[in-house]
Amino acid sequence: MAQTIVLYKTPNDTAAFNKEYAATHISLAKKVPGLRKYEISRGPVMTPFGPSSYHLVATLHFDSMQAMQSALASPEGQAAGAHAMSLRLPRHPPLRQPRSLTRFPCCLFPIACSVFRVP
Repeated sequence: MAQTIVLYKTPNDTAAFNKEYAATHISLAKKVPGLRKYEISRGPVMTPFGPSSYHLVATLHFDSMQAMQSALASPEGQAAGAHAMSLRLPRHPPLRQPRSLTRFPCCLFPIACSVFRVP
């Protein structure tokens, strides 16, 4: 099992973000080939130290790292990634560069659980 975790910063207009995410992005993400499960957080995204700067966390589940890489490189994966980037959230740099994963500018950890921050 491999997972991709996408972290969305809190937007200025959460209602508009939620509407666009629900109306467009979820259907795009669910078209990614090989996607076994798609989860999104509900309510505030918290840390052990209190509130975070994130509004939503999405977790995409795949059978393997290879399946995840193929899915994210597919036309459907690229479309979902491009739409996530278009949500126009505050920009911040990645924590570290990916090694072998499909190159998204927001990729953080190219391991069995890859994490993406959407700028």
